Amino acid sequence: TALPTLRILHLPGNEISKLEGLGHLEQLRELVLDHNKIRQMDEQSFYGLRSLRELHLVDNGIRTLDNVGPLPRLRSLFLGMNRVAALEDLEKLQDLRSLVQVSLVNNPVARKPLYRSQVVRVLPNIRHVDGREVTEEERRRISDQAQGAEQKANMGQYVLMDQGLSGIPVATNFGLQLPQGQGKAPPKRGQSSYDPRDGSHKTPAIVSLGQPGGDGGSMWPGADREDRRPASGGARAAAAARSGSHNRAISPKLPQSGHKKR
Repeated sequence: TALPTLRILHLPGNEISKLEGLGHLEQLRELVLDHNKIRQMDEQSFYGLRSLRELHLVDNGIRTLDNVGPLPRLRSLFLGMNRVAALEDLEKLQDLRSLVQVSLVNNPVARKPLYRSQVVRVLPNIRHVDGREVTEEERRRISDQAQGAEQKANMGQYVLMDQGLSGIPVATNFGLQLPQGQGKAPPKRGQSSYDPRDGSHKTPAIVSLGQPGGDGGSMWPGADREDRRPASGGARAAAAARSGSHNRAISPKLPQSGHKKR
């Protein structure tokens, strides 16, 4: 008998290892297959069960959530006491748009810290997870956390500041348009960029927004340290010319003795 009008079917503990031959049960509303040996589902397992509202697959040794569908009207899914372990498997439930209740208790994945948040994020209409109600406050908090994590992932970690030709700091990793000539790789240590406005050479500064390094937080060791190499004779003369002190001789004053010359 085809039983096309069958609405409830309970088959627990029957050593069933493969789901097949259910496509003609177009009116089926509740299917119970607990305590069997269904390790996985294939593409045809639930084909034709468009009226199914409640599905029980507790204690079957299921390791993956592949092919749980298409079940457009499914509202309750019970998958406790199985072997689902990966958080990524929860993404495979996102096509169950009508789902309001899901249970994965006693699965390895349910012990992971982000498990509940992931379920709520993947299933926007979910109301109960493992028997616990999902409040609107919890849903908003999870949504805000997801948006914050996405923004952080899109932000760069470092900012390079080029004080060469323009003297204007340029953020290279935050989506800002770089002025012409900016954003190039900074010169190597010991090199400098030429500024045609005053004929000087300037070395770019590097600022790190990541973990502080060993040299004041710069990305390159020693990049923000003053070069301690001895200046050449020409450099000393130029420095003296700028200060105006090269024409003045400084004669030390000798201490005066309190004794008069006889």
